[in-house]
Amino acid sequence: MKLPRQLKTCLLFSAFAACLSAQPSPSAFVKYTSDQGLSNDHVNDIVKDRQGFLWVATFDGLNRFDGHSFRQFFHDPKKKSGEGLPDNFIKYLSLSPGGDIFISTNKGLCRLRPNTLEFSPFLLPESKDTVENDNFGKVVFDPEGKGWVSGWQSVHRFDPETGEVVSFPVELRNAGYDCTYLDGDGRLWLLFADKISYFDTRSKKLRRFLAYDPGNPLAGAGLLHVQQDQRGTIWIGSWSRGLLKYDPALDTIFDVPDKNSLARFILPDAASAGHPFLWIAGGLHGLYIYYPDTDEDFQFAPDRSDPWTHNHYLPSVLFKDETSSSVWIGTEVGLEH
Repeated sequence: MKLPRQLKTCLLFSAFAACLSAQPSPSAFVKYTSDQGLSNDHVNDIVKDRQGFLWVATFDGLNRFDGHSFRQFFHDPKKKSGEGLPDNFIKYLSLSPGGDIFISTNKGLCRLRPNTLEFSPFLLPESKDTVENDNFGKVVFDPEGKGWVSGWQSVHRFDPETGEVVSFPVELRNAGYDCTYLDGDGRLWLLFADKISYFDTRSKKLRRFLAYDPGNPLAGAGLLHVQQDQRGTIWIGSWSRGLLKYDPALDTIFDVPDKNSLARFILPDAASAGHPFLWIAGGLHGLYIYYPDTDEDFQFAPDRSDPWTHNHYLPSVLFKDETSSSVWIGTEVGLEH
């Protein structure tokens, strides 16, 4: 199923896009809120299944979008334990290599089979006790198809087909609750409460960055997101320092002297001529594009007289549909496209 063409974001680049300083032309943002059927306006995560449906995680409920309307899914307390969603607060969504969607909540992890709409619990060690420690980070998958997820005081590797779980204790609680990201060299990046570390999935060792050491450029940055771009550069978004980079040769993180202090979420992309850029949740108006080669940016300024401009709210998630090249933007006041 393909989404209607009229719903695609009209992000067109001018003829001089071949220049490194290329800027996008004016764009149209189509908006979806609870008025259009979204279960809640605060969007946490977005993923697309193999059937072409868009799934939207919110503060209150899960949504499936077919390009025309939303179907809502909620936790049903009347159902037996283990049936349906474990909670209505849906934190993260992850598509597995087999096509299932793994759903992270504050009350456990569950698996959704999109073709049958069957929800089933995926039990990890934290889920098998009576302690309220079922806050899981985002599930990520390695090249071998194994899933990785951060739990209470462990990093778990699991086989999505057999359910086999191997746990690796770490000395940090909820280490990847705010952000979990697996880079191309097997570093599992973990962010929580301004603490950043990575778990080397090859050596099985944890590398902690001591952000609060005197004189450390990370101190007070408010680290929010990790993302690797097409060139292999690892970017880190922050609340007060904007963009930072990781240097693998020195195994250190350093500040990038960009003009923006806020970078909540990073989405790599490329212009038609192949020049890379980053979609970034942050900047002056909540959303901007950054060109690393020239250190230039383009801010999406809102116009309250024009309903087709960006809503001026800070996105919590950015998702690119590789089939249609559309960019979906989840904010605390709804979904944009």
